[in-house]
Amino acid sequence: MKTTLIFDCYGVISTSVAEVWGRKYFSEDQFKIITSEIVSKGDIGEYTDLEVYDNLSLLTGVPSEEIRHEWESLAHLREDLLEEIKRLKKKYHIVLLSNASRGFLEKSVLNRMNVDDYFDEIIVSSDICLIKPNVDIYTYALDKINKTALECVFIDDNPKNIEGAKKAHIDGIVFKNTEDFKNDLEKLVNKN
Repeated sequence: MKTTLIFDCYGVISTSVAEVWGRKYFSEDQFKIITSEIVSKGDIGEYTDLEVYDNLSLLTGVPSEEIRHEWESLAHLREDLLEEIKRLKKKYHIVLLSNASRGFLEKSVLNRMNVDDYFDEIIVSSDICLIKPNVDIYTYALDKINKTALECVFIDDNPKNIEGAKKAHIDGIVFKNTEDFKNDLEKLVNKN
């Protein structure tokens, strides 16, 4: 029986940030390289937020502070999904599992909401030095929340992250929008 829903943040709870910002300055192929060499280092805790912005500034010529402001302004909460999560929280244990730096996540999303209304647990990649889709982040999450893989559903907009969850035997839903998510969750729960 499914008892726990594990949500990604950027691209699900909030609009995407790094990818949207990156399209403004780089080709898709260039930004994939920059993501692996710079942005992911912030997500895994190797770089501070300022180091990420400084490195991006060197590549774009845009001042670090302006990049920080652009990134924070790109995060928009999906109010319809948050309302659905509030409803689901009556039935499920709700977890946030995000590839992000703790500081950026707090500034761009968590400080803009009453977190306890939505999430029972928050796991941030930079706090544990693991990032999705590495299977270890999912097994870490299962241990932290004291749940089995069979009890959980992972929701992410990135199919690669869903594949990582499946390697940990966690069912996944690729998030497209709130209505599709509701339908996909109902089908998954009724299937099991």
